[in-house]
Amino acid sequence: MAILITYPQDKFNDEMLAGLQKWSPLFLPLKRIEYNQWTKRQYEVIANSDCLVVTSMLAIQALVKSDVSTDKQVAVISHKAAALLRSFKFTNVIVSEVENRESLVKKLDEEFANQGNIVFLKGNLAPDLPLRAKVTNIDAYQNVWTKEDQDRAIKKIGDADFTKVLITSPSAFYRFEAIEELLPSQFMSAKYYTLGMSTQRTMNELGFDAWSPAHPRNVLKQTVLKMTREN
Repeated sequence: MAILITYPQDKFNDEMLAGLQKWSPLFLPLKRIEYNQWTKRQYEVIANSDCLVVTSMLAIQALVKSDVSTDKQVAVISHKAAALLRSFKFTNVIVSEVENRESLVKKLDEEFANQGNIVFLKGNLAPDLPLRAKVTNIDAYQNVWTKEDQDRAIKKIGDADFTKVLITSPSAFYRFEAIEELLPSQFMSAKYYTLGMSTQRTMNELGFDAWSPAHPRNVLKQTVLKMTREN
């Protein structure tokens, strides 16, 4: 019995890891990240914006490594992300009421209505933000996956039989599906779990019965508890 988790191990606290340990978890993020170098013109767009939006820790890492002024207003979806930004001297931070994109969109619509000029620092696969204000997208990083990446993932999987699989994004699912088609016998009895409805919906539409947390708070903790309490 084993669990496949398409999420980095450092996302899990000690309590979660202890609960997962008896299932021999394999942490296998199905992505490779390449950071972008912003152009002078992109820096000008950022400087002239009313607010930057970052919805992932990868985008935050790109921001704190950049030459963007720490006085710039930045909107995030979690207090953890806000704390990280403040540790790098970004003091003008907006935090959504609930830790998800929908809550952040609602807060930004209330804050800027139709008047704001927003820059969304995003990964190349992230969906657009449906804001009423003007939004300019700037890719902070590329989420890439090649045949060589897939071959390395298959080598790490080896001959393990998985009874539980955590898929953490639609892009991770599509990459997992390609692997599962090559190794079907190793996932024959697997139960599937997700962190949100978007991934669950994508999987269900393609014939994978996947579970999603009922509440938008602490979704990773909810999912780990679900996975470790089921046979």
